[in-house]
Amino acid sequence: LQPGLRMEAHEEFLVPAVAGTAVAAIAVTEPDAGSDVAGLRTRARRDGDEWVIDGTKLYITNGAQADWICVLARTSAEGGSRGVSQIIVPTATPGMAVSRTLDKLGMRSSDTAELVFDGVRVPVEHLVGTEGRGFQQQMEQFQQERMIACYQAVGSMEQALTATRSYLGQRQA
Repeated sequence: LQPGLRMEAHEEFLVPAVAGTAVAAIAVTEPDAGSDVAGLRTRARRDGDEWVIDGTKLYITNGAQADWICVLARTSAEGGSRGVSQIIVPTATPGMAVSRTLDKLGMRSSDTAELVFDGVRVPVEHLVGTEGRGFQQQMEQFQQERMIACYQAVGSMEQALTATRSYLGQRQA
């Protein structure tokens, strides 16, 4: 179980993503903040039992094909890394749109998109973890992602060396 995520959300979002029947994305980067996660401007304000989200995200992997997106948004007026939360937004939610996809050199199996959130309403239960702790939660996820990328690089290099060694053993010069 993902800490801080209700059981219904596990069934609705995580189970299909893990089973490969749904595509997920993480929306952190913004046009004016770039990689400065603490400088994000996307806002989520609480209105009764819903979050109302407004803002723009850029360079979002799988953004155009995702079934749901974990959005990092400012949920209080605190600045910097404080007052930021993670909220799940199904992409079929009114007000959520892909404004454009970006052309890129590689990794064409996953798109990269710009997303716009204009008065997007989702239940407060779509909050992931603890309200106001989204920055810290996202930084933990980034650390895991970076470690996975390192392991993949080492595995790819080992595979390339094994294939090269095999080829050199069979090659007739």
